[in-house]
Amino acid sequence: MLKEDERALGVFERKVLRTIYGGVRTVNGEWRRRMNHELHALLGGPTIVQEVEVGRLRWPGHVARMHDDSPVKMIFDRDQLEGGRGRKPGEQRARWGDQARRNIRKICNLEDWRQTAQDREIWRRLLVTARASLRALC
Repeated sequence: MLKEDERALGVFERKVLRTIYGGVRTVNGEWRRRMNHELHALLGGPTIVQEVEVGRLRWPGHVARMHDDSPVKMIFDRDQLEGGRGRKPGEQRARWGDQARRNIRKICNLEDWRQTAQDREIWRRLLVTARASLRALC
């Protein structure tokens, strides 16, 4: 997800939350819009961008458990092998696999995630733990 996409999702989320929670009446009886920190405190959980990042981790686990001759796994593995070269002008900025690996390192703090993903139950528990840790941070 690009920074512009994250920003747009954040703006949309705050707009929806302002509609849901409504305004705040001040001491002198006037109404004002809720500020971002007030919305975050009322929400009490991870932002939509954080939820997307955790949700996106389900697919790499699924791909890691696929057969080696699966076209999806071959593409995912090929992207990983070609990751060392620089981006040519006009190419996409980040491949899906690069973003997935970055999220796995950032959220789950795993380097050897493929081995962990082989066991579906362990992978699910890892995702539940990641989601819970995001909620604890908020």
